[in-house]
Amino acid sequence: MAPGNVTRVAIWSLAFVLGAKGLDPILTGLDPLREVPYSRPVRKLVGKAIALCKVTSAQGRCGALAGHGALAVLVSTAWLGCGMTGGKSEGDNEAAASAPVDLERGFRAVLAASDITGHEVGAAPPGKQVTAVVVFASWCQPCRNELALLGNLADSEPRLRVIGVNYYEEFENWSDEERLRSFLRKRAPWLQVVRADDPLIDALGRPRKIPSLFLFDRNGKLVQSYLRSERKPPDRAELEQTIARVLL
Repeated sequence: MAPGNVTRVAIWSLAFVLGAKGLDPILTGLDPLREVPYSRPVRKLVGKAIALCKVTSAQGRCGALAGHGALAVLVSTAWLGCGMTGGKSEGDNEAAASAPVDLERGFRAVLAASDITGHEVGAAPPGKQVTAVVVFASWCQPCRNELALLGNLADSEPRLRVIGVNYYEEFENWSDEERLRSFLRKRAPWLQVVRADDPLIDALGRPRKIPSLFLFDRNGKLVQSYLRSERKPPDRAELEQTIARVLL
């Protein structure tokens, strides 16, 4: 089935099962889901589904149990990966993804950039032998989870350095500079952050989904990349294994 048809079927299915008689309070409660930072296609899906749910609810279709089930699907979808287009068309992104990217050059660009305090990121301090570069946005829940994991790893492994590359922060007006800084103060005061412009994010291959993570050794050689467009974020065990391999 073509992707467009799959989307249409999903919209109508969600609308049908959520449009159950007696679900008016639930449907009213769905409105805030429009503001959750979905990927662009999912956000459109949710908006259409909510509108259709309210129509079908007035017509008294389906049962409450099915409605609750579909509501859980919507909430789960909100948590899943944050797919972005970064202000370029899908064709542009596909072309960028197919072109070879020198991520080690991108890493050097990150080191030459200024962080949000105005200081150059610079080379790793003495003793740091592995650097993790994570592309993130503060509103993205999987990004928050990955940052928390990286923070815990950095606490237990002093040879690990973590640099955050912030991009897509203002996407669809979901956040801004002030909210980013508030998030960092509360959740990741340890993190050195670069606000990436287009040339910098292009140097990192313009990841289409976040969080995307890159590990480099002390010589700036790429050890491992974890692109969110290709797989789920790595867990602690996987990261520990990769870092241990570098430190051998």
